[in-house]
Amino acid sequence: MTELGVVFPSKVNSVENIIQSLKHATDGNNYALDWLNGEEQKLTQSEQRSRTPLQVFAEEVVMVDISLSKINNSCLRDDNERALVRAWCNEVFVLKEYNGKVSTFAESLSDEVTRKAKVVYGDSWEESYSKSVLNQMRRYVRAQESNISWQDDLFSSITAVIAKGSDWEQLRKFMQSKMISDYKIAFAFFGELNGFANLTRDFTDVLFAHKDRNYVASVYKEIYGQLHGEDPSLGNENIILVDNRARSNDKDSIYNANDSLRAKVEAIIKAHPKTSLSEKDKEIINRTLNTVQDELSFIAMICKEVGNPKSGIFKYIKKELKPKKEETKIEKPIDKKRTPMEASLFGHIINGMSKLLESDSTDRKASNSIINDTNAVKILNSCPILPYDLKAQIVDIFIDFQRSYQSGYYFEHQNQYKRNNSDVIDHFIKFCLSKKNNRAIKWSPENSKLMDELKKYLMKFYAN
Repeated sequence: MTELGVVFPSKVNSVENIIQSLKHATDGNNYALDWLNGEEQKLTQSEQRSRTPLQVFAEEVVMVDISLSKINNSCLRDDNERALVRAWCNEVFVLKEYNGKVSTFAESLSDEVTRKAKVVYGDSWEESYSKSVLNQMRRYVRAQESNISWQDDLFSSITAVIAKGSDWEQLRKFMQSKMISDYKIAFAFFGELNGFANLTRDFTDVLFAHKDRNYVASVYKEIYGQLHGEDPSLGNENIILVDNRARSNDKDSIYNANDSLRAKVEAIIKAHPKTSLSEKDKEIINRTLNTVQDELSFIAMICKEVGNPKSGIFKYIKKELKPKKEETKIEKPIDKKRTPMEASLFGHIINGMSKLLESDSTDRKASNSIINDTNAVKILNSCPILPYDLKAQIVDIFIDFQRSYQSGYYFEHQNQYKRNNSDVIDHFIKFCLSKKNNRAIKWSPENSKLMDELKKYLMKFYAN
């Protein structure tokens, strides 16, 4: 790495030292982690500085009569692939049954896009590369053994969206893990399936926060012209674009958040005007509001960020958002001298929230089988102990797992798999960590303990 010009700090002077430092916490700061975070920030800033806006008149995307008429992209290799994108966008993604969380209809969508491809390719379908790779995609979406060559192409993009398109951050990280670097096609599919209103500002701010207002205006005119067939007449009116930097200086406004939870947090901040709120505090609150949807998860993530808040605005947020009938006790983080470091990653969340589970004030019980309960996914999504980066993965696994018990492999082999709630939940917990599951959570002592806590949580709803 030094030959490539990488400059290591004095206390992290080799790759071996980085690895050791990341495995084992030190008494003070973890220099390797601090250095890596700093390097990541430098790369992000460099990428932002080097962004080249798409040329408005390049005609990469042309809409006529509210339908995709033309698309040009380096990931599309021939006319068949361009025709396939038009067919998917105009005839498949617009269907009512593909409205909502992608994971709930992933298998059906994978079948439909394959059927549409067969129509587009016609006589050349049987011998085409598309047939082979789309059938592999259908297997991958069903968590079956598959052979996919991940690259910057149309088929990797559609596979990524169908497999991980319920959440944009999850989709982005998934594509990064597969070494996919061109996100245009994938995010275009994601945008149509989820709708503009559901796009986060991580997407829209790339345009709305652009410094060149003339460029923004030209993009607006192009979009308006394609949708309405005419050039918008602005007269003397100016397009008002909100400056996000000005927003961030407003202590009383927290943006990018779930409206209900945001309103509660804003009310708490307004109720304590004399309590200081630093830029870092605002960043933590914004990031957490963007990540979670319920109060318990919000508290848990805040405590993960700042420990047990005993002062400042976080003290009031924790106090006023916690369940009224039971104190939410978040223990101090595990001693940093403990090794390996990985084992304490979510430890303070689990140790604290397990107390909450034992005396959950809602004390809700599900009266039916977890196999057929349509609320089971919602119950999983509401689990306060699951970290955000694992929750979506676990929910996706459960959707396929539940479906298999309803009408798939586990249903067809009822003589081998018991169907009472206790056994089904136990099977699900083990399956999440099983090597036989190609979407399994990486096993670690910490994740194993986390899944044990998840089992206790589910049993509160599905006690036999």
